[in-house]
Amino acid sequence: MDMLQVWLVNSKQHSITFLRLLNQEKYIKVISCIIKMMEMLEKKVVSITLLQTQLHILLQKIQNMVKRYLKLKWEWLYILPIQVINWMI
Repeated sequence: MDMLQVWLVNSKQHSITFLRLLNQEKYIKVISCIIKMMEMLEKKVVSITLLQTQLHILLQKIQNMVKRYLKLKWEWLYILPIQVINWMI
């Protein structure tokens, strides 16, 4: 197994759990797509170069999703205390 396959196997469950917590079904589909590509690689249906290109695109999408999630999380952490203070006044 090369490093790409090892990464996919190790990160698969964690990624799916993380994305389910975010309730983002479309991103679960992205992870499922990565898993399918890994299976195709194991069966030698697809070349490693093509797979790496597709993975790069998918990982960029995941990175963007995480950035959006973190931005929302920080906004929520900032807004919540203000709402609590307003409620108490």
